[in-house]
Amino acid sequence: MRELTYQDFQTTLDSHQLVLVDFYAPWCAPCSLMRPVLEGAEADYPQVLFASVDVDKEDDLAVENEISLLPTLVLYRDGKEALRVVGTLTPDQLRAKLKL
Repeated sequence: MRELTYQDFQTTLDSHQLVLVDFYAPWCAPCSLMRPVLEGAEADYPQVLFASVDVDKEDDLAVENEISLLPTLVLYRDGKEALRVVGTLTPDQLRAKLKL
């Protein structure tokens, strides 16, 4: 999973058709539960770039993307938000949401 910063966020979205971004914080217990689910899904979706944003380090990105609850997953398609999910998901729930 690629860690994104403010400097490379938009470039990453622009250079990949599908990017799933996990907005998280290190202190967030539900975020810690999502990490293995996302890491497990990476192999199942090679067409998707799995990325993460630490909202404590990148608070400007959190504000610009209107992140108010953690974890928040945002799927960007061609640089635009296509799906937003707030909260934790099981592997099956994640697959059902992605439908790729």
